[in-house]
Amino acid sequence: MPPSHSRSHLLGIGLMLLGIFLFVVNDVIGKWLMASYSVAEVLLIRSLAAMVMLLPMLRPLLQSEGLTPFLRISQPRWQLARIVCSTLEVACFYWSVSELPLANVISFYLAGPIFVTALSGPFLGERVTRAQWLAVFVGFAGVVLALDPSAHSMNSGAWIALAGSFAFAVMILLSRRLRGTPDLVLVTGQTMGAMLFGAVLIPFSWIEPGWRDGFLLALLG
Repeated sequence: MPPSHSRSHLLGIGLMLLGIFLFVVNDVIGKWLMASYSVAEVLLIRSLAAMVMLLPMLRPLLQSEGLTPFLRISQPRWQLARIVCSTLEVACFYWSVSELPLANVISFYLAGPIFVTALSGPFLGERVTRAQWLAVFVGFAGVVLALDPSAHSMNSGAWIALAGSFAFAVMILLSRRLRGTPDLVLVTGQTMGAMLFGAVLIPFSWIEPGWRDGFLLALLG
């Protein structure tokens, strides 16, 4: 393998590990904040911070093409369905971590790739091989083994986490279906969806955060 390819692969591996680490930090901060704040408040402030991060990338697009990429999107019904699923997924995640240990919630969310594989055939028309089906069953067995489900453990938090896992899987499938849509349009749509969800519900659950919690809530974005 040429040295340049080797360096590229190492860089890719490093970036992937960094991304996973940031997701872990995000989940831990979210779990800690959910002890004091509502799902609506977390989503609202998180989304506002995310929009601030997106603005420098959105500005050149808006200057060159205006709102055309957002107004003339293809397959608008699927676009809306993806926004709904992405909002439900993140809302269910934070709701479930307020009721379950973080490790349990992550275990439930590991069912997401299983749902993706199982639904990719009927939803996307993609062929799933026997080896992939075997991996699905082995993965499902691993999730069941990790969770050790019982009538007592399958409480409301568990079902919320499973619903979030399923919504995440459908969002992935819809992202694949909408792969012709610019990434920036997809990310902006799901961020605005979560922001709207939080803004609608925030009057019922607003708690004034201190500077430290405000910073952590924004850091989630």
